[in-house]
Amino acid sequence: MLKRLLLVSFFFYTVGLFANDEFKIKREDVFTFKTEPKVIDENGVAKISFETNAFCDVTIVIEDETGKIIRHLVSGVLGDNAPEPFQPKSKSQVIAWDYKDDAGIYPKGMDKLNVRVSLGLKPQFEKTL
Repeated sequence: MLKRLLLVSFFFYTVGLFANDEFKIKREDVFTFKTEPKVIDENGVAKISFETNAFCDVTIVIEDETGKIIRHLVSGVLGDNAPEPFQPKSKSQVIAWDYKDDAGIYPKGMDKLNVRVSLGLKPQFEKTL
């Protein structure tokens, strides 16, 4: 029984080594803007638009004047399987923001908020909650 378990474990480990790249999200390591981000108010909704030079990681957040993130709009890799609200298969993006924070409340000091569009972020473990 133990030999069978070890053999099965070795098989899955070996298959995992060779198939590992197949299941990874395909991204390009070019982290530059073709068109710089800009924000336009359109009927009470902020439209954040930009274009990248490659299908890369993108994160959009709203920060207060101290740099604290008050709204996490979207984060993911552009391309075929880009997460909503990103448009799939497009380097040119327009993301809507309803002017609310993560709790669904309109923050005070709206004129002091910053929109940050970041390219090429890699998540890393910080702590267990």
